[in-house]
Amino acid sequence: MVSSIRIFMEHFSDKQLAKLLKIPISDFRMLKHGPLLEDQSEQGAILGYFMHISPENAPQLLGKIALGQTNFLWFSALTIKRLLDKEKKPLRKVV
Repeated sequence: MVSSIRIFMEHFSDKQLAKLLKIPISDFRMLKHGPLLEDQSEQGAILGYFMHISPENAPQLLGKIALGQTNFLWFSALTIKRLLDKEKKPLRKVV
């Protein structure tokens, strides 16, 4: 299955993104990261979302984030939906 990747800008507050990353808001505000990206199948199904975390962050800060062997964090569509449902804020795509 071939997928497409689209930049997905969100209306998440810093507090919401910190909650998604499971770090304190103060740490999130220091974090260097890319935008949330949407991974979509050719049929338009959302496969998930991911975000690049810069390796230039302080090692102590990186240690608080559950990074695997890459500097990307992946979130299931369900995880994002649950966060949005709690906050009642829709995501808005930016072209």
